[in-house]
Amino acid sequence: MRVAWVRFPASRHDLTKNEKLKMEEANLWQEINPKNSDGTFSVVVEIPKDSQYKYEFDLDTGNFELEKKLTIEQTFPFDYGFVPRTLGGDNDPLDVVILSNQKLRQGDIIKIKLVGIMRMLDNNEIDDKTIGIARGDVYWERKILMKEELNKEFQKIKKWFELYKKIESTKLKIIGFDDEKKARKNLNEGINKYKEIFRNAK
Repeated sequence: MRVAWVRFPASRHDLTKNEKLKMEEANLWQEINPKNSDGTFSVVVEIPKDSQYKYEFDLDTGNFELEKKLTIEQTFPFDYGFVPRTLGGDNDPLDVVILSNQKLRQGDIIKIKLVGIMRMLDNNEIDDKTIGIARGDVYWERKILMKEELNKEFQKIKKWFELYKKIESTKLKIIGFDDEKKARKNLNEGINKYKEIFRNAK
């Protein structure tokens, strides 16, 4: 697999000066460490909140490729991205729904705290969605302490995906939600799968 090197904007609030310089020439999928010493995970923003455009990160070119314009009903109500150095059952990086009040841009790298995972099948293939909040986002850090509020957010995410896939005429089955521990286990499995395929990965 050939992966290009690209320049991209990084989220400055989460990076030291040395990290900023290091990331300026880093590959978004292969060169960013997925796990951080504070227990958070790194996530690359693929589609910013309120976007009506569907992008895919092309692993062969290292670019964000515009897939299509969405309907108004399909506008993303949250930021959406992937965890670098991971692979799922479909051999794509693991997806993340990012809950944040920050203004994020495509290509930003942020740290997230895990809150859960939505188990789902897309055309009978596993397509789980990790759910996390942006580290340091006071609003969401307070909100997730209230289980009832967190469950409401889970249901909003579920309803949006159901509507999105219905418009796409895609067969979707949402199995349910698991907690932060199951989400962490799933990401670690994705990291291990990446390492198995790219055995020289750090």
